[in-house]
Amino acid sequence: MKELKQKFNTSSKSLRDKTIVFTGELQEVTRRQASAIAYELDGIVKKTVTAGTDLVVAGKDAGKKLQQAAAKGVRIISEQDFWAVVKKQRAADKRAAAPKPQQQPGV
Repeated sequence: MKELKQKFNTSSKSLRDKTIVFTGELQEVTRRQASAIAYELDGIVKKTVTAGTDLVVAGKDAGKKLQQAAAKGVRIISEQDFWAVVKKQRAADKRAAAPKPQQQPGV
């Protein structure tokens, strides 16, 4: 799998509006739970890899979907990279939702 992975800069990416496919056995949660988290972060989860797929999250023993993604030039990340993106996006969303301090008039 390492030879098929492409670099994914987790510092600047989010799942928002990205079409995501999970493949292989995920270690942290079930695929259904990972899909729910991706949906929560405005991702679009599909079961098959197509030319419109933005991201494939490769778990343990990933097979055909991983090969299809590599052949189509789709970005491939590990489950650990997926969790890093989730963590960063949640933190950014939390900061954006936090109330802004109001300035006192005349100060």
